[in-house]
Amino acid sequence: MTEYYVYIIEAMRTSKQNYGHIIYYTGYSSNPKRRLFEHKNYFSSNINWMQKNRIIARKFVYIEHVKTLNQAKKRETQIKRYSKKKKEELINKYNLK
Repeated sequence: MTEYYVYIIEAMRTSKQNYGHIIYYTGYSSNPKRRLFEHKNYFSSNINWMQKNRIIARKFVYIEHVKTLNQAKKRETQIKRYSKKKKEELINKYNLK
């Protein structure tokens, strides 16, 4: 049975006007280590958004285990709707930062 994880990656903007601005990228994967590698190296079509917007993935700041793919998709959608402040509260609650 495949296990899934919902994650938040801390990333940094590198464009001149927003250099150093921290953003939180939310996603899900059955292999979070591989997925972070893909984010850092701009692999897969979804990652092209990060490259186009000059965003560099840095590290996981939140990882949550879920049992099914459907749960992962629902939780990802829920977290993506959070404000940056609410994401930071979630991250701080789990002390991964």
